[in-house]
Amino acid sequence: NSVFYRSLWVKRVFILLLSLAEHRSCVRYLACEWLHANPASAPNTVPFLSALRAIADCPALHRRPKTRAMIEIERKYTAPNDIADRLLSAGAQQTGGRSLRDIYYDTADLKLARSDQWLRLRNDRWELKRPPSGSRNRSTTAKIYEEIEGSEDVVVALTGAADASHAPKGKSLLAFLEREAGLPLVVLLGLETDRCHYDLDGLGIDVDKIVCHQSRSCVGDHLAHSAYHIVEVEAMVADSTEIQAAENRVDSLAQKLGLGGEVMGKVDYFLSKLEPEVFDTLCSMGILDRARESP
Repeated sequence: NSVFYRSLWVKRVFILLLSLAEHRSCVRYLACEWLHANPASAPNTVPFLSALRAIADCPALHRRPKTRAMIEIERKYTAPNDIADRLLSAGAQQTGGRSLRDIYYDTADLKLARSDQWLRLRNDRWELKRPPSGSRNRSTTAKIYEEIEGSEDVVVALTGAADASHAPKGKSLLAFLEREAGLPLVVLLGLETDRCHYDLDGLGIDVDKIVCHQSRSCVGDHLAHSAYHIVEVEAMVADSTEIQAAENRVDSLAQKLGLGGEVMGKVDYFLSKLEPEVFDTLCSMGILDRARESP
């Protein structure tokens, strides 16, 4: 009897864990451990052990738990010629530099951009930026986005699918999204960025030099002369209740560094220069803001 009641208690624990979708991998791990520690020869536990084997072998439990998207709060400023000196004098730590190759995609009728969603392939990794649930970016505030990374999570975000473990990586995802989500995607912008990153006061500062090599209507090296230099100050938070405090910290650091008024982000800037009709459409909807300074 003691074996029976013990197995009944463990079974109830597993049922509870199964109700928590984000702990799928934990359930499978516990099932495997229990099976290893309890041989199937115990007569009163055979039905329960069979159930555990089904749990341990269930393909749905092989999926990794869904990662929680972080919320990014960012402001962008013109990069002064002495920005590196200002940062180092303020005590910033330079944590590295890298080159980014971003290709932004949307449908011909801007289905994603019209809802302030920005899908890009960054150095062969898919990313999606969108406003956090229940909020929308306004021209009078910092840009606030939920950042979603990786093919699987991007597909879940765009399609609402419960399981995207079969989502392809790289450019193969384009055909997949057209087939599964009805999103025939085309290139919106192609950007290359030389980035130097600093950390200061718990915030990230990116000093960027950006060139555009492709847009919806322009392709070629002749775009490379349109370099754009900006400084981005950003905070990352896990919950929307932290947004206001993060905005205040970003503003305070910008003042400390003597940065001027806000300017357009790189996508806004190159759309205004190369795709004015797209830019005007998104400005009229309040997605982009033509009032920001353009150096």
